[in-house]
Amino acid sequence: MQLKLVKYLAFYAFTFLLLVSALLVVDTLSSSFDVRYVATESMEPSFPRGSIVVVQKDVAIAVGDPVMYVYPQAPSTPIFHRVIAVNGSTAYIKGDAVDLVERVELRNVLGVYLFGVPYIMELAALLLSDPLIPYALVITVILLCLSEPLGNAVGEHESR
Repeated sequence: MQLKLVKYLAFYAFTFLLLVSALLVVDTLSSSFDVRYVATESMEPSFPRGSIVVVQKDVAIAVGDPVMYVYPQAPSTPIFHRVIAVNGSTAYIKGDAVDLVERVELRNVLGVYLFGVPYIMELAALLLSDPLIPYALVITVILLCLSEPLGNAVGEHESR
C-alpha cells in the first residue's frame, strides 16, 4: 500500500514539476516571442479566424511577412496582416482577404509570424459554449490521470 502511495505522489510531483517548468520556459521565451490569435477573417485562407500564431519579436521585416502590429490609439487590439512594402520606418500592410492598405510605423510592429495552429481558438470557443463541456473535460482528465497510476499498480499486482 505504501509503495502505491509513493508512486502516486511521484507521478503527481513529476506532473507538477513539468507544468512549472513549462511555465518558466514560456516566461523566459516571452521576451523573444509573443503568442496571439487571429481575430478576424482578414487573412483567410492562409490564416483562418481563430488560429493561434507565434510571432518573433525584434526581427527584420521583409515584404511578404505576416506581422502582428498595433495602432497607438488602440494598443490592446493587435492586428495580424501581411507586409506588402517597406519604406524607411514605415510598413504598408494589408490582410490577404481585404483590399485596404494600412500605413504602420515599424515601432508598432509586435513581431513577425513564426508558426501557428489553425482554428484552435474556434475549437476553444465551441467547447466553452456549453457550460457542462469544461466540467466534463476536467472530470475526464482527472479520471485519466488517476487511472494511469492505478492501471500500472493493478497490472503489477496481477503479474505477481
